[in-house]
Amino acid sequence: MRISPSTTGRFSLSLMMAAASMHQVQSYVMGSNYEGILSRFADVQCELLMTVGRTPSTAMPPEWSSSGAKLGLRLNIKFSTETCESYEMNQETLLGGALPSSSFLVQPLNEPSFVSINGQETVKVTPGRFSCQLDPQTEQYSFRFFLDFPEGAVRNDVTLPAERIYFMTACWNEDDDVIGRAKRFKDHIVRSLQQINIEIEEMEQHPIGSLQKTLGLRKYFILLERRKKLAGQIGMLEETFPPHDRLIEAPNNMVFLKEGVIAVKRLRGSEEQYHWVGTFKFKDFLNNAAI
Repeated sequence: MRISPSTTGRFSLSLMMAAASMHQVQSYVMGSNYEGILSRFADVQCELLMTVGRTPSTAMPPEWSSSGAKLGLRLNIKFSTETCESYEMNQETLLGGALPSSSFLVQPLNEPSFVSINGQETVKVTPGRFSCQLDPQTEQYSFRFFLDFPEGAVRNDVTLPAERIYFMTACWNEDDDVIGRAKRFKDHIVRSLQQINIEIEEMEQHPIGSLQKTLGLRKYFILLERRKKLAGQIGMLEETFPPHDRLIEAPNNMVFLKEGVIAVKRLRGSEEQYHWVGTFKFKDFLNNAAI
């Protein structure tokens, strides 16, 4: 898939939602304070499972990973409170550019390995930077970071390019009960939808008299329109606020989407685009003594 920095904010793998529907949910999810949110990631360590390979709708060349093979890497990282001093690293548009509030390092804690036809190989990884940016409409945070893979990795026809690799997912502050409120709102919509379905079913099963036909048809089509609208809101909520089995709890009362995408950056003229080269999953969040 080809994406630009402006379209990677909300993340449950497809990421997008209708702005008109979002307005109706906004009052249920507002209330988080961005100040100090990055301090919640201070010295947090986690284990990632990277899966490099072709994904649906990727904009990578057709020959890249065309066999469907995958390259799996197990990577441990630490989100540091150490300020990123690199001018070049601080210019990354995807991470908000040179925002002082988001210039913190992410450090690799191991060199992942994999088995190829040459035997076991290790992959060199060097530090990068992370950011956590709030979407004021949904109170969802876009969590993004990058690491440099200066030597890349190759397994069959799958190549992890020897360059900067970008990781994109989403997280929420559990203190705000954003997901809980969204769930309660969804439950309310579901109950309304069930009642509408009952009314529609009754109208379809009981023919109305000719005198009431005009009013009956009008009510019937109003109910159909309301059902369509409510179903759309449910779909949007499920996309924006994933179910519990797609989430993982993190330290300091944060919760993450379990899966995200990994990408490389390409330029099309002056526009930055991010081409998916695989996915990653949070395997576990670790305390400082665990690694």
